[in-house]
Amino acid sequence: MLTIEEILATQKERRSKPTQEDLRKLPYKKAFTYGRVSDPSQVRDSKESIREIAKIVALSKSDGYQSHITAEETEKWLFSIQQGSTVKRVIEDGDIIVDVQDLGISAKGLLDEKREGLAHLKECLESGEVGAVYVTEGVSRLSRD
Repeated sequence: MLTIEEILATQKERRSKPTQEDLRKLPYKKAFTYGRVSDPSQVRDSKESIREIAKIVALSKSDGYQSHITAEETEKWLFSIQQGSTVKRVIEDGDIIVDVQDLGISAKGLLDEKREGLAHLKECLESGEVGAVYVTEGVSRLSRD
């Protein structure tokens, strides 16, 4: 696997800048998938919200992040959470971290520090471990404050 520097050097040799698509496909550090829906009933009833989290895991892999985690395994894990299983809510393998600790937690009036998944994401960003963040339904899933 080429490093980012080697890929960019190749681009310079061709005398062209990398496109946005080229840059999007350059793995950089780890990918953090943050899955959250704000209502417990959405966790329980919305299969599409759960599938969306699995889809963004597949997207991070297609962007070049290496992991043995599959979208199918992620979906199965999430459906077990949806059905009330008390399984761990963070999976990390290779270059991918999937954190769904905040499923069903409304952020309204809640300090970010009380959201374990968001706190985990901040910690990973501040430590430099994570270089890409994948979220469902846009950045508003992180925080509105």
